[in-house]
Amino acid sequence: MASLIKSRFYLIQGRVILHKVQRTTKNNRWPSTSVPTNAILLLEITPNPKGMDIKRHNGCTREHEIEAILMFQGKFNYDESTSLALPESLISNVEEHVSNSINRIVSRYQNFASEDMVTAAFGDRIQEAFYVGSSNVDITFQSYSSSVKEPINGADLSVIFDMQDAFGRRVIKTILIQAKRCKNSNANVKGLPDLAEQIEKMNGITDENYVLLYHDSGFNVFKSSEPESRGGMDLLFGEVMRCNNGDKSKSVLASSLDSKHVIQLIVSE
Repeated sequence: MASLIKSRFYLIQGRVILHKVQRTTKNNRWPSTSVPTNAILLLEITPNPKGMDIKRHNGCTREHEIEAILMFQGKFNYDESTSLALPESLISNVEEHVSNSINRIVSRYQNFASEDMVTAAFGDRIQEAFYVGSSNVDITFQSYSSSVKEPINGADLSVIFDMQDAFGRRVIKTILIQAKRCKNSNANVKGLPDLAEQIEKMNGITDENYVLLYHDSGFNVFKSSEPESRGGMDLLFGEVMRCNNGDKSKSVLASSLDSKHVIQLIVSE
């Protein structure tokens, strides 16, 4: 018998508390949830085949929504001000993985019919967890709908780095990326379609946004504010892990994670 789980987030004595409720497809009903009478229902998050549905109730602020999204994803428990030190051997492993992944994609480049397919292949290959001793990094990839999310944030994708060092310190960092297919690494970015507008939208979310150029000989990436400083994706990943790049903000992380959410406003309970 199939079952579904809905996550409800309540404000109880100033804290956001998660309660999960489960239903079966037999009666198609959600059971009542036992919570204190003074609890305020803020949000309900329900998984669906495309991601999540979020229902936002009265009294829910953007800060509550960010906290709920990150709690739902298991990514709330970190301090934005924390710095960590990952071993160079771990960083090198990730850089090598990214470089090898790109080389495989480039060797099959002619088989990809579109920019979106190259992006999907890259995302599929880079998602992996890496460990050296008690230090680790879990790299995940979020792609955005060209008709839904990209017109809002200007990005094709984000890469999320969930990192923990040997001292147990945890940091999660995000970078936004707009991908463009071009003839070579020296392409004039001013001539790339819609790029200026897309960069402006990404800048409205985070300074840590980048442009990724796909071409027949490889990938090159640059920070949108530094179009002449182009390098490899492997080097960018390394710099994020060294805490020289990437955004630690929980609001940016939530914006990246809710790429497939449907937001519904409820006037009253």
